[in-house]
Amino acid sequence: MCSFYFSPCQDRDWQQIRIDSILTVSLPRNVTSFDTAFLKNGKSFNTRVFKASTEYSHIGVTVTQTDLNVNPYDYASTRETYEGVKYGLSKNATSQGFYVDIKDTLVNTVKGFVASFYADSSRRTLSRVVCLFCVNTLTYSVVAAPAEDKVAECRTDLMKLLRSIRFSKKQILKNAPAADSLSSSFSEGQKLGELLGPILLVAGLVIFFVYKSRKRK
Repeated sequence: MCSFYFSPCQDRDWQQIRIDSILTVSLPRNVTSFDTAFLKNGKSFNTRVFKASTEYSHIGVTVTQTDLNVNPYDYASTRETYEGVKYGLSKNATSQGFYVDIKDTLVNTVKGFVASFYADSSRRTLSRVVCLFCVNTLTYSVVAAPAEDKVAECRTDLMKLLRSIRFSKKQILKNAPAADSLSSSFSEGQKLGELLGPILLVAGLVIFFVYKSRKRK
C-alpha cells in the first residue's frame, strides 16, 4: 500500500480550496469550478468539478454523488466495493484504448487507490493519473495529466495536491452509514467504476487524454 505524508502547501501560486464540508485541498489559483449531472440507466448523478493548470500539468478534483454508502474507516467492509470500482474503472479505460496500473493508497487516513493510465502497452506514455476515494455517498477523484511530456513535473504537482488533502474525520463519521447499510458489493463498485470514466471525460478534465489516445491509434 502506498502512503503519502503531508505538509502545508507553501506555493504562492496555489491556494487552499474548500471543496465541501468533508474535503479541503490546495489547487493553482487559476482554478475554475462548475456543477453538472450525468444520466446512466435512468439515474442522475450530480457532480461538481474543479480544474486548473500549471506549467507542467492539468489537474482537478471531481465530487460525484453515488448510490454507494461507504464508511472509509471500515477498511474490511469496503474492500470488496473498492475491488469492484477498480475493475469497472479499468474496464472502461481499456475500452477507450488505455493501459492501466492500479495501486492502493492511504491519504490523510482515508483509503483509496491510484490508477495510472498509459497510451501504450510499454507504459512509456503517461496519459493521466487518477486518485479515487469513496467517502459516505460521495466519490472524490483527483486527476493529473502531464502537459506535453512533463511527466516528472506532473507527478510533482500531483504530490503537492495530495499532500494538501485534508478530510474531516468528524464530518465523515457524522454521516457514516450504519453497519447494516454499508455498501460491500463488488457489482455495485463495478458500476461506479464504469460510470466514472465518462464523467471525467465529459467534465472536461481529460480532453487532451482523448487526443493522445486518438493520436496513438
